[in-house]
Amino acid sequence: MPPSTRRSAGAPSCIFPTGRALRPASRALKPGGQLYLEDLYRRGPFSESCERDVRDVLFGTNLTSVEAFTADLRAAGFAEVTVTDLTDDWSAFARDRLPAWRAGRERHIRVIGEPSYAAIEGFYSLIVRLYGTGSLGGIRLVARRA
Repeated sequence: MPPSTRRSAGAPSCIFPTGRALRPASRALKPGGQLYLEDLYRRGPFSESCERDVRDVLFGTNLTSVEAFTADLRAAGFAEVTVTDLTDDWSAFARDRLPAWRAGRERHIRVIGEPSYAAIEGFYSLIVRLYGTGSLGGIRLVARRA
């Protein structure tokens, strides 16, 4: 769809780039168009080991606070930024998903192999641990292009 006709764009759950990287999304939308994204965010400081895990396992080099996220969206040309904290829902999902993943271990290994199973189990374990620290959160942002 050509940029002149775009009304909305979305980017769910991806540790979205911030700062100047948001400007192309703004330019791609017509005035009044909306950007919808769901992402992880930094609720508070991480311990040194958690910070390393965020960087090395989640590739969260852009993991930022709600305030910084909102400021970056406004600087990129978005207005009317609506923020919804999804941490409780996402945390509960991750806590429930980890034992369910482990319960299907044999099947998962047959389908995707041991290394992939271990990587996904490690990811779920890390997410559960990080949510448990109170430093990791989940967020939905809806921003309207000015």
